[in-house]
Amino acid sequence: MLIDTQRPGCAARPSVDVGAIMDNNRVIDLMDGLRETCIDGARRLRTRAMQCESVELKSLFLATAIDGEQAGEELREVILDCGGALENKGAAMHGGWASGIATIADDDERLLEECELWQDAALTRYREALEEPVPENIATLLRRHYDGVKRSCDQISERRERAGVRAS
Repeated sequence: MLIDTQRPGCAARPSVDVGAIMDNNRVIDLMDGLRETCIDGARRLRTRAMQCESVELKSLFLATAIDGEQAGEELREVILDCGGALENKGAAMHGGWASGIATIADDDERLLEECELWQDAALTRYREALEEPVPENIATLLRRHYDGVKRSCDQISERRERAGVRAS
């Protein structure tokens, strides 16, 4: 099945061969994976915000979590516009090792390092998604999300460098 051009979130690029664009099921799967990444990241950032001592760091983590929640909501809309159903698969990435780090991350420097690794992983997922042949309107959304994740990565990296912490 090709992109359903009657649905606003799945309109095909006008100047691109429609056969080159992903079918709805692949678009839905891609968006669902990114949505899970956003939801998982936001949940983890909110948890870490409650664990940190620094007001500045708490504010950064909460703002980044809100951005992730908003991105997840936008991806949810794309999934629904493409005719998909929402699934709740649980933690999307780093589920295994993150729980172990949570017990170790008892200071702000460790929390920064941990969150930087998560944001870097999210950035990689968005970068990979941008390489896929999605409709232009979805590519625009993904580029905007990518830019937001990149900004938060840069803010976390800057804060980590000021604290004198090196990412692993």
